[in-house]
Amino acid sequence: MKKIPWWILVTAVLAVFCNRGGEESPEEKLPGRFSGKVIALADGDSFVMLVNGNEVRVRMHGIDAPERHQAFSTKSKRFLASLIFGKKVEVDKVDIDRYGRVVGEVYVNGKHVNAEMVKHGYAWHFKYYSHDPDLARWEDSARARHLGLWRDPHPMPPWEWRRLKREGLLDDMQTPQPVE
Repeated sequence: MKKIPWWILVTAVLAVFCNRGGEESPEEKLPGRFSGKVIALADGDSFVMLVNGNEVRVRMHGIDAPERHQAFSTKSKRFLASLIFGKKVEVDKVDIDRYGRVVGEVYVNGKHVNAEMVKHGYAWHFKYYSHDPDLARWEDSARARHLGLWRDPHPMPPWEWRRLKREGLLDDMQTPQPVE
C-alpha cells in the first residue's frame, strides 16, 4: 500500500474543517431580508429563530447587551423576550459573524428592536461596529434618564467586561451586581 504524502492529508483536513468543503452555511444562504419565529434567547442581543424549519442564530447589529453574570443581563434578556419571544420577526442581514451567526437589524411589527433595546437602556450602542447617529442619540437619552442599566452608577460596557474576563482580571464573584 502506497503512503499518502502528509501535505495531501493536511490539505484535505483543512478543506473539510475550515471551508466545509466549499459549502455555504445555512446562514450564508439566507437572503438579505428573511423572517421567522423566535424560539430561544441567548442574552439581550442574540437569539435563535426558525426560518423555513431551520434554526438560525442571530446577533443584533449595532448594539451590545450585558453578558450573562454581568449586571443587568437578566433584565436585558427579559426585555428582549417581551419584544420578540414567540413572535415572527424580520431580519435584515448585515453580515455573518465569526461564530456563524447572522448579524442583523431586527424588526417586529415594523418596530426596530435593536433601537428599542438601546432606547430603554438595556443595551449599549456598539460604536465599534455601528456609526448610527440615532443609536448614539438614543443611548445618550437613556443614560440621561437613568433607564435600565443606566441606573447603575458605574455601568461596565460588555466589551470591557469580556476583555477583563479574558485577561483573568475579573471573575463572576468580583462582578458588581447592583439591585436590578
